[in-house]
Amino acid sequence: MSDQLQLQYKNIKGNVKGPTWQFSGLLLLICLIGLIIYTTGRDKLNTKLYLSEPEIGDIYKYRVDNGNYSTMKLVSITQDSLFLSLNDYEISKRSRIYKIDKPENYPDTYFGYSKHEISLMEKDGTILEINRD
Repeated sequence: MSDQLQLQYKNIKGNVKGPTWQFSGLLLLICLIGLIIYTTGRDKLNTKLYLSEPEIGDIYKYRVDNGNYSTMKLVSITQDSLFLSLNDYEISKRSRIYKIDKPENYPDTYFGYSKHEISLMEKDGTILEINRD
């Protein structure tokens, strides 16, 4: 290229700017990451709150000893104990727990746990999350 052509190329290149909308995808991605971080933190706070103030109907998502995942439904509360109905089904992926969380999967058999036991299960990672409708 001649010197004059190179000079024209540099002048045109310096004056052209990319459209601002082309960065909207990056902004959207940053917002999505922020939302995920916020909701994860909120879920952890809610789990702590629901653990300290249990209500009948709370759903406890937990890890089974064999590595699968399941749920327990709180059916009764006493001064120092919680009575839970264990879901009849287990699932291999944590993200798919919603598929087995159906009212017909909870039998009429209840298991009692002390509030201290439940707290220890949450601290050691057995109880993953507590949901309340």
